[in-house]
Amino acid sequence: MTDTSPRTITDPRLGARLHARYLIEDRLGHGGMATVYRARDELLGRDVAIKVMHPALAHDPELVERFRREATSAARLSHPNVVTVYDCGEDNGCLFIVMELVDGTTLRALLDRFGHFDVQTARHVARGVASALDHAHAKGIVHRDMKPENILLTPEGDVKVVDFGIAKALGTDAAHLTTDRGMGTVAYVAPEQISRGAVDGRADVFALGAITYEMLTGRPPFAGDTVQAVAASRLRMPVLSPGITPGIDGAVTRATAGSAEDRYETAGEFARALGEGASGPTYLNATAQLPDQMQMPEVTATITHIHPPEPREEMAAESTSVLPLQTRLRRRRRIRSRILTALALLLACAAIAAYASLPKVRTIPNLRGQSLEAARAQLERAGLKIGATAEVFHDEIPKGEIVDTSPGPGSKVKPDTVISLTISKGEQLFSVPSIVGKQLDEARGLLSAAGFSLVVSDNVYNDTVPAGAIISRDPMVVQATRGTSFSVVVSRGPQYIPIPNVAGHTAGAAKSAILAAGFVYAESSDYSDTVEEGKVIRTDPSVKAAKGATVTAVISKGPKPFPVPDFVGMSLKAAKKKATDLGLVVRNTYAVPGSGKPRGQVQGQNPPEGTPVRKGTAIDLYYAN
Repeated sequence: MTDTSPRTITDPRLGARLHARYLIEDRLGHGGMATVYRARDELLGRDVAIKVMHPALAHDPELVERFRREATSAARLSHPNVVTVYDCGEDNGCLFIVMELVDGTTLRALLDRFGHFDVQTARHVARGVASALDHAHAKGIVHRDMKPENILLTPEGDVKVVDFGIAKALGTDAAHLTTDRGMGTVAYVAPEQISRGAVDGRADVFALGAITYEMLTGRPPFAGDTVQAVAASRLRMPVLSPGITPGIDGAVTRATAGSAEDRYETAGEFARALGEGASGPTYLNATAQLPDQMQMPEVTATITHIHPPEPREEMAAESTSVLPLQTRLRRRRRIRSRILTALALLLACAAIAAYASLPKVRTIPNLRGQSLEAARAQLERAGLKIGATAEVFHDEIPKGEIVDTSPGPGSKVKPDTVISLTISKGEQLFSVPSIVGKQLDEARGLLSAAGFSLVVSDNVYNDTVPAGAIISRDPMVVQATRGTSFSVVVSRGPQYIPIPNVAGHTAGAAKSAILAAGFVYAESSDYSDTVEEGKVIRTDPSVKAAKGATVTAVISKGPKPFPVPDFVGMSLKAAKKKATDLGLVVRNTYAVPGSGKPRGQVQGQNPPEGTPVRKGTAIDLYYAN
């Protein structure tokens, strides 16, 4: 971890603004993935902490996703023992998370200063962390990187858990969480997190047990000169027993059991197993000041070797010369209160003297939202007068009520000053274009041009409005305020239904069927070589039509008539063929002897040439013999 005071670092981000809202004022700490700054939220007027991802890591998609996941996971948590995430975003490639600014220090800094805690303080810290973890586990989130660097303590003794950077949300039906990244700090992780990577909430229980061990003994739970050595030491799984009391030793031993099945199910169970005792910490530091403010935690695995401690009696507050925290806080509050009281008295005397020497003035009241009559009465009571009035449109203040004054509310003026009033004319209304009957795209364009919007609420069949056109809109007003959204019903056109198949039926039967199906019946006729005269050839339209549409039945007039050709002079064979090709039937052939014509030549025909006939008509031919 880089730990450099902001007073000795020239940081180009100091004085910069993120999203034109967060003014970066000071640098708090620097870690492996990000730098933490103190900043001012100028929109809400509060101090916040901002974690900014290192620019060099912004090109690694996996690290960027891990950074985003930290914000997403933490934002789902709302608990007094979890540092609140307010916002996250990106500004010119700069990824950042906005968090609650905690006035305190890390558990690591306190352990480095004091070595270990008494039992009462260790219980207090463990309870706060357990409460945060139980809340996170209920949300399906496993922290996976619990360590003293990720636990903050305030001067009042509040416990806060930070950094869900390698946490991952559990699925609704998932029993374990598996990842290929981010094992956490090796000295505090559960064996299954090192060997398999598959963890659930009991991995956090293990980490809390290991942290409690260190708080009670002043020694890290596992040791080694390298990450691999620490991991190997962890997997050999020595029993962690702080040697305090049988009850506390048993609780720590069970919480840090090698098998997850042998541990407590929840962090809260472990905290309760440590015993009840007093609720608050006996001490946090030995001076009136905490160590330096919170610094950015970082995953580490270089830890000194640990030897099992000798059993000892439960530590008490008398074993240290440190004053109790509550005593020190009361003293500081008492001194601060006396100083503030003296300053308040001095300021009050100065204000009284200044006020007595000033001429009397009037303060213009806030008349916004009042009626003209009420405003007049209030101004008169204040010794002021109403001057000119003007009317303006206003989207929020109803018609007839005061929008503003000139001079503005709170201004100091002399008695009898004339105050100008601005009165609301209500919301400004604009004409709504007519869109009923117009196609949807055209209607949307007309409303958009007039400052309105359109939402399709339904699509229905309509016998009179073409498909895609507007049937109605809601509200049906002539004028509306800009931004009003209108709900419209769009036509799907007429609903088409099947037409009865009446081909080959008589005209009467066809008419009955078509009328019964909900159509209007019409009739026409046409020649047909195949359909008997008087019966239906087809309908128009033939398959489907809108209900109430006209369906025309085409009635057969039989085959179309044509004139009989002249067969005289043709051979009998040729005449027969021609008649057959025309659809005529040669009924009889008669030999005519002594005609003097070539044998077999047609001498006459019946019906005569030009007589109108239809296909199937029978004819007679006379030929020379």
